Amino acid sequence: MDFIIIGGMKCGTTSIATLLDYHPEVCFSIPKEPDFFTYDNYKKEVSNYHQLFSNANKLWGEGSTSYTKFIDEDIPKRMYEYNPSLKLIYILRAPIKRIVSQYEYNQKLKGGEFFDINTIITEKPHYIRCSQYAKQLALYLKYFPLEQILIFTLEEYQENRENVIKKLAHFLDVEEKDFVRENIHYNNSELVNSQLNKLTGRLVNTTLSKRIIKALSPQFKSKVKNYLKYLQSSNKNVKLEKPKFNSENKKYLEELFNEEMNDFELLTGQRLYNQN
Repeated sequence: MDFIIIGGMKCGTTSIATLLDYHPEVCFSIPKEPDFFTYDNYKKEVSNYHQLFSNANKLWGEGSTSYTKFIDEDIPKRMYEYNPSLKLIYILRAPIKRIVSQYEYNQKLKGGEFFDINTIITEKPHYIRCSQYAKQLALYLKYFPLEQILIFTLEEYQENRENVIKKLAHFLDVEEKDFVRENIHYNNSELVNSQLNKLTGRLVNTTLSKRIIKALSPQFKSKVKNYLKYLQSSNKNVKLEKPKFNSENKKYLEELFNEEMNDFELLTGQRLYNQN
């Protein structure tokens, strides 16, 4: 393993994974998010993990957002034990927008019946934790120097894609000219379909099928089911109101994430994103 997109959730990791997967010097894992380093017994499964990569002569990469979704120091520790030279890509997004995006995605999975977004502060704190980038990054900096972590925002990628491509090429030491410039954006369901097709072809053509299937994490299998539900709910043309925080909760989140931004700047010397 040469590099990992560690997050964040709903921050454009699928788009960046797809961009990298099209590069001729890169081999991205199938599935995109094997969640390998979330397991205590990961060392026993390394050979199975490696079966998720089809070409040994390319840079290997994967993109499990669970690596920052769970603020767990054991995850970067396991990565360091596996490969201390590992390069990490960390994509951020305006934290309140990220929360709303995660909420809307989960709401569609439920077909529109869902809890009030204003209850997350007291009842669903994991939504907030997924946007606490300073707390997430601090755990990785205990094991990896900042030079081994490329950080940029979804907003930067949307506004200046070429600049992000330059950063990726320099960071991974691959040819900048070989990045595909056409619009190759996949949403999550399209990426799953593409990766399942690739995986099916690999299973047919190798004798490693049982080991590859074994290596697929329960989280990935659950994600496939969720993406299918997402497609179903989208086809029902369910019109959902845009979720909004009330003024009190919005003020609380703005103050919380302003403090997070200050902490992030202390860690990195960069102020990369807006709190909203």
